[in-house]
Amino acid sequence: MIAEAEGDIALVQRGTCDFATKAANAEAAGASAVIVFNQGNEVEGDDRFGVLFGTLGELGRTIPVIGTSFEIGEAFALAEAPTARIVLETTQVTVDTFNLVATSKKGDPTKQVVVGAHLDVTKSKPASQLVFAWWSGEEDGLQGSDYYVSQLSEEQVANTALNLNFDMVGSPNAVRFVYDGDAFGETGPEGSAEIEQLFLDYFASQGLETAPTAFDGRSDYFAFIDAGIPAGGLFTGAEGIKTDEQAAIFGGTAGEPCDPCYHQACDTTANIDPVVLEEMADAVAHAVYTSADVKTHKWRHHDHGQWKKWKHHHGWDGRGFHGSASPAAAPPRVT
Repeated sequence: MIAEAEGDIALVQRGTCDFATKAANAEAAGASAVIVFNQGNEVEGDDRFGVLFGTLGELGRTIPVIGTSFEIGEAFALAEAPTARIVLETTQVTVDTFNLVATSKKGDPTKQVVVGAHLDVTKSKPASQLVFAWWSGEEDGLQGSDYYVSQLSEEQVANTALNLNFDMVGSPNAVRFVYDGDAFGETGPEGSAEIEQLFLDYFASQGLETAPTAFDGRSDYFAFIDAGIPAGGLFTGAEGIKTDEQAAIFGGTAGEPCDPCYHQACDTTANIDPVVLEEMADAVAHAVYTSADVKTHKWRHHDHGQWKKWKHHHGWDGRGFHGSASPAAAPPRVT
């Protein structure tokens, strides 16, 4: 509880009750404003010393409520006769939003299990619009992604700056493959090399080695590069055999597939390397955030359909196009 504070600014430390309760108590005591300062203790995964950015949960407070750091709050608390002036310029905006809810067709509807996570984040507005897609029919010949691109108008193709593709990123005998945008004889459209470099620079900053893998038509990027859209992405290996050189660099077992359960019944959630998965997930997040923050991409789409000529001479066999290079055959790159 807060004692009488008629006309004063209430100084409150983080902890015990929520921010809304602190603000309500200060307002009830007659305070003209509230400063909530951080707690000043070590909590793993949370900053309890820096500037506090809290939320009140709902509208209703008629006095200003602001947050500050533990250092500043402590200085106010220890001062003999502290003074402060709070000047705020605020706006109130009503925003329409939505939930995204999917329900399985099978299962007992009287025994529902609700699994939730929130959609929104507190990040800056991206310069580029983001489209997240989970393609269907990949194993049957890239059906979902091919259909998606086929329905795009010329304007929509031109508006698609790039495609990031992440097929397998947690193989148990993994190699950190990066799609090579400018090698292997089958290079991606202009801009693909820049996407490759984005990943290489990130992994280099983390002290992690990578190896190049070719645009061999084995995954959902194919329709995009066929339309002249630059692409790139990551891959940790499938049925390709890990070489002695790759095992020396990336660990694991030489002479064995990168994923021994590829297309097998044993390919369950237990069939992953959690360390590799986390490394690749961090690289994915970095690439998405960096790409979305680019206001102008330097490349233009070109040679729409050049890949159709290549595809014409390669037959789909459910694991790729005949004649395509094996990812495991790619020479390793040490960053």
